[in-house]
Amino acid sequence: MDVVLLGLRVKNQDLKYFFSSIEEENYSVSTNHDGQNVEVYDLSDLSTWPKVLTHIMKYEIVKLGPMQIKNFDFPPNEEYPKRSFSVNYYYRKLPNNEVFDRQWLVYSKTKNCVNCFAGKLFSKEIIDDNNYDCRLANSGFNDWKHLSETLKSHERSIIHYKSIQCWNELKLRISSDTTINKTNLALMEKEKMHWRDVLKRIVSVIHYLAKNNNAFRGQSDVLFTKNNGNFLGSIEMLSNFDPVIIEHVKRITNSETHVHYLGHEIQNEFIIIMDCTPDISHNEQLLLMIRVVNMYDDDQSKSPDIEEYFLDFIPVFTTTGLNLSNILLENLNKMGINIMDCRGQAYDNGSNMVGKYQGVQTRIINQNPRAFFTPCVSHNLNLVLRDSVKNSVQASTFFGTIQRVYTIFSASTSRWDIFKKHCELLTVKKWSETRWESRVNSVKALRYQLPNIIEALEEVSREASDTMSKSEAQSLANEISTFEFVLSLVIWYSILIEVNVVSKILQGRNIDIDISNKMLESLLIFLRSFKQTGFENSIVTAKEICEENDIEANFKSFLFFYIVDQAISSMETRFKQLESYKDDFGFLFRIRKLTKMADSDLLKHCMDLQNRLTDRDSKDIDALDLYAELLIFRSLVYENQTLLEALSIVKNSNGSFPNISVALRILLTIPVTSASAERSFSKLKIIKNYLRNRISQEQLTGLSIISIEKVFKRFISLLWFCPYPYSTISTMVGS
Repeated sequence: MDVVLLGLRVKNQDLKYFFSSIEEENYSVSTNHDGQNVEVYDLSDLSTWPKVLTHIMKYEIVKLGPMQIKNFDFPPNEEYPKRSFSVNYYYRKLPNNEVFDRQWLVYSKTKNCVNCFAGKLFSKEIIDDNNYDCRLANSGFNDWKHLSETLKSHERSIIHYKSIQCWNELKLRISSDTTINKTNLALMEKEKMHWRDVLKRIVSVIHYLAKNNNAFRGQSDVLFTKNNGNFLGSIEMLSNFDPVIIEHVKRITNSETHVHYLGHEIQNEFIIIMDCTPDISHNEQLLLMIRVVNMYDDDQSKSPDIEEYFLDFIPVFTTTGLNLSNILLENLNKMGINIMDCRGQAYDNGSNMVGKYQGVQTRIINQNPRAFFTPCVSHNLNLVLRDSVKNSVQASTFFGTIQRVYTIFSASTSRWDIFKKHCELLTVKKWSETRWESRVNSVKALRYQLPNIIEALEEVSREASDTMSKSEAQSLANEISTFEFVLSLVIWYSILIEVNVVSKILQGRNIDIDISNKMLESLLIFLRSFKQTGFENSIVTAKEICEENDIEANFKSFLFFYIVDQAISSMETRFKQLESYKDDFGFLFRIRKLTKMADSDLLKHCMDLQNRLTDRDSKDIDALDLYAELLIFRSLVYENQTLLEALSIVKNSNGSFPNISVALRILLTIPVTSASAERSFSKLKIIKNYLRNRISQEQLTGLSIISIEKVFKRFISLLWFCPYPYSTISTMVGS
């Protein structure tokens, strides 16, 4: 059987294992081999090596060298639950206190054991005894209680000395090119480059398709057949001019290779690595994102920034607060994210998410009182508008009429052509039932094109072939030609445009609680002012529109004050939670103003914040240290600097203000909206569409990460040049 070893194709029948394609990397890629999966071994993990190692395998393993794992939380074993491996075992201390590095000692994550690198490679060649069973040189050793004595005994054994000697000799031969003649070595290196270039092109095709949310597979998985999908079709296109793919396709068609990386398994493998709402398959999907403050500690030229990362789509079957919170905690734990490090939560306003007794936010706060909850501000603004309309028949009728205008024109292409003939600037829109601020576009179209739309409706009434359409068009033309409708149009457009502006700003990633509070305060001021003068001004504007269009300007009644009062009352109630953060963090919103605050008041604020950021024996800041830092820092900032700008000054202060740094980062981490999640849901509908409704959950997450996070270029850099296993690389992307 032919084998690909470290990316080079070797015509040797006794090679049965498949390794990674890049000599700097210590991991391997699985692929489909004649319809069957090929076994995969991790070069850095001795426990995954096969029992029989060929000479070429040993050559490549020695060339890579041992990989000692150090930055890792070593787990205990079952026999000794309180003992585990330690990096101290990598070093041998001599009686004179000199320390020597045990380069030959390697830890295996797979089996939670240690091996002798040299013994694993060469001990069976040195001693021809099937009964020889040194665990360090064979299956691995994890008796941590007796590891020290075993290491001392092993490194004094003759087998160990001879294994080390064989290792050193092979390293010497590799360095002098005497293991394989130079001609063969050059051929091997050339073959390596071929397979590396093939993989680069295949991954680029995968990226292009995933980035544009295109399907991969067709009805056939064979090159140059009909309906074989976008992936193979792209490979066929490249084979017309790209030398690497031309050679690769030639080998496939001439049966010179059976390992081609073009099967659906290799597509999935790369996609998975580069990594709720109902989907097209009617599965409820829970979306998980995290928000962090990136300090860019490794780059002093960069200013701190807020980042929001998509982590996963998780299928759920029960949407109770208990089940959702359990799923959340379980998946965070799998990703190595400690819930106790969480300092903020943001969800929509569903009772299962925000309920005071059984909601997800309550269950999380019960575990971590510092996981501050913020109901999504954008969603709350929608609810403010809904509250203003739901008990007003007049308002409900108004919005129903506008929706009917859209419906009648969009019902056929001929009617839409009539609409476009009369209305060239703005079109009526279909709106979402839950996103009230989006209705501003349809209201705007009628507000500024009312006579044009009336003419279009009258033309539809004349030209329509069926009686129902004629009647509906004429009825709508009459309804929107009343003073009451025009007045509603002016009033609601004035309200919706202000709400829409605030909502769009608040959906930005870098919006913090300070900015959010200021925007909401400005909207509340507008509503209170509009209540005082808006009605009279709207009547004047409505009369002007009516005069221009020969509409009689009279009306019986209008529930203006009820609508505005409902909006003001709803805002004051729904945003109490956001206002409460002023009590805890408000003194940090404008640090420059602290120069005018009495020191005793500043100290009290610091003490209160420490209490808020304390959970049992754990606290995020020290109040006295924060107070001392603010006494100096308050004079270093400008009057209107934002929290991010203040944090940038902290970053450049060489660690002089650590407590301020922590406090500002927590304040910036607390989310204001869940708008990023909503944007990610739009990708879900594109990726998992009607033609791809059977896509696996792993593929869905992988494709979503490529589409949402745009991390592919960074990942490719890691993929080709970073000596880590895939699982490690996938966790590094976006971190």
